[in-house]
Amino acid sequence: MIIASIPGERFTFHVKGDSLRCSNPMCSHEVKRRMFETECPKCGEGILEPVSYEVQLDAFDGNGECDCDHFQMHLKPLLNQGHKGTTLRCKHISRLVDEIIREWVRNAKNEA
Repeated sequence: MIIASIPGERFTFHVKGDSLRCSNPMCSHEVKRRMFETECPKCGEGILEPVSYEVQLDAFDGNGECDCDHFQMHLKPLLNQGHKGTTLRCKHISRLVDEIIREWVRNAKNEA
């Protein structure tokens, strides 16, 4: 998984997803990454490219917010109602938090 910080945005990251999306804006067909084709099987015009999601880690009092469909449709409404808990994180937020913790531990070990 590739995580990239956004310059000037301390708590916002791009997290690579598990899907590929057609580059043709009229199609936007999405498939799981296990497909090996580079041409979109639906429209035949676009190229399948890796999907990246924007995660804002400081949103919802540190729970985080992601622009993936799952978070926007299922988890965000619950957070807006005041629900709390790490079960209200999509896999992209969880992956980012896990990676930040691993990096922190690596750095702490190197300083010791």
